[in-house]
Amino acid sequence: SRSAWIALAVMFLALGVASPRRATRALGAILVVTAVIAIAAGAENRASFVERSDRPQTIDSRLAEAQEGVEAFAESPVVGIGLGTYYERHGQIVHLTALWVLADLGAVGFVILVGFVVVITSWGIRLLRTAPRDSGEWDLALGLLLAQAAMIGLSVGIEALYQRPWGLIMALIAAMNAATRRGLRRRGSGAAPASVASGRHYRSPALVE
Repeated sequence: SRSAWIALAVMFLALGVASPRRATRALGAILVVTAVIAIAAGAENRASFVERSDRPQTIDSRLAEAQEGVEAFAESPVVGIGLGTYYERHGQIVHLTALWVLADLGAVGFVILVGFVVVITSWGIRLLRTAPRDSGEWDLALGLLLAQAAMIGLSVGIEALYQRPWGLIMALIAAMNAATRRGLRRRGSGAAPASVASGRHYRSPALVE
């Protein structure tokens, strides 16, 4: 799946920003494993893999869907043509999340979608910045943030909002953020103290109680 490769690339970009050392190690391990599998698979299987990956007919169909999505958005750019209307017309939805939302829900729906994803992602970044480096909390926040980045990348190639794991990822980020804020309030702090903001003396709120 090309969409999965896009998701992997976006995830590695995010990991490279958060922890270049880990990104380098992970990328090196993947390249070594991929090389070993490619050699073991043999020339015939490698050629078959390349052929399946190419699939020009899929690219053509996605481009046609995108064109139809743009036309649907142009038909009603503010509120869209209505949720499910594109599917009723074409028997499928646009395989690009942002364009699908633009077509069915217009600019209003698109702004809501982008705002929602940006807020959740900012919570994940905040969790990563407040946790001490290489602690269990930092690892958990990094994992959730990388998963969020992967799903954002995946949304370029498929209708990612239908993927239940994305909802779970965003719910976990929101839950961890809420637990952190609640733990800080219970310690009598109206805002994150300097020690927490700088990543020092951090403890998970779940453990404080």
